[in-house]
Amino acid sequence: MDEANRYVVENAPWTLAKAEKNGDQDAAARLDVVLRTLVDAERLVADELTLFLPGAARRVAAQLGDGGDELAKPTPLFPRIELPADE
Repeated sequence: MDEANRYVVENAPWTLAKAEKNGDQDAAARLDVVLRTLVDAERLVADELTLFLPGAARRVAAQLGDGGDELAKPTPLFPRIELPADE
């Protein structure tokens, strides 16, 4: 995960997305590579989690798909924890 985090910081996909929105085709191509690389990294993380969180790992893998161009609609992996309101 540290490598993936470093990759995000170094490649700044948010900056590439802004440049793409402004018509920069080189940024658009680079953004595609960066996002595909990050999805591949998440597939590896899901695989590593299988021993510890098998259900969650399966749900992550299902959302990431098999490497095609489109991902499944994201859904929460875990239920939201509602904290009691302070009285």
